[in-house]
Amino acid sequence: MAGFLAFSVIGLFLSLVPTYVTKLSGSGNLALAGGAVALMLACSVAAQIAASGRQALGIRIPGLVLPASGLVLPAVAAAPAHSPCC
Repeated sequence: MAGFLAFSVIGLFLSLVPTYVTKLSGSGNLALAGGAVALMLACSVAAQIAASGRQALGIRIPGLVLPASGLVLPAVAAAPAHSPCC
């Protein structure tokens, strides 16, 4: 289940984040979109390195909670940009 969730979140982010970043920033710069994807992949590598050698039970809970919260954060970040009040 955890592996499925991780690959699902990564796949979703790799497909949507470049367009999302260029739309929110108002820029057509492909380097900016690629930088956002590279940052996400670099964080994934850092998390794997930090988790190596640890007990599976100790990293399972953060490994399920953090990707789930990562799915909520883009929606929260876009809310002010699409707010009808201002």
